[in-house]
Amino acid sequence: MKLLASLDSLNLPGLFANARKRIILHAAIYGPFANLSSYKKGLLQALAMKSFEKLDIIALTADSPEPLKRCLLDLLRPHISDGLKEKEITDSDYFLANLKTAAPEKVSIHPLSVLPYQPIIIIDNTLIFGQYARCEKKASEGFWGIIETEVEKLLAFAQTADIPAGCAEQEIAAYRLICECCRAMTSEKT
Repeated sequence: MKLLASLDSLNLPGLFANARKRIILHAAIYGPFANLSSYKKGLLQALAMKSFEKLDIIALTADSPEPLKRCLLDLLRPHISDGLKEKEITDSDYFLANLKTAAPEKVSIHPLSVLPYQPIIIIDNTLIFGQYARCEKKASEGFWGIIETEVEKLLAFAQTADIPAGCAEQEIAAYRLICECCRAMTSEKT
């Protein structure tokens, strides 16, 4: 496991571009991704690969419940105006719609319906996690952990809500993060 300061130190666009099978994004607002062409380019490269199967995006959208939007935006963007907060959601929705248009069969957008506890990014067998904080600095400027784990196996465990006895501590810790993503994708109210 590595712990790094700042999301920029991870080279996410490069990790996206090299994804072979699956990406799960659980980062609430993707407006900052929309403003950086390298993020879009990396995701589009992954989507264009024949081996790539699925991009799941868990997002705060314009259709998310109003109390959830207000609570999360006040946490994530405490020092900007309500108008700019709404623009962040609009930019994020636009970015996600473009990804969905590029590969409709590979992209699933899951509107948030419950408050997320932390940002999580899964790229194949790489699990990246950060933290939200009541601070004027964005989550992208915080600490980010990165580990390698058997994501497909842990996703299967999460589907049954049961991890077998005898799993290693690091596997259990990774399972908790994967469960957070799975529950956010299945708790949508449609």
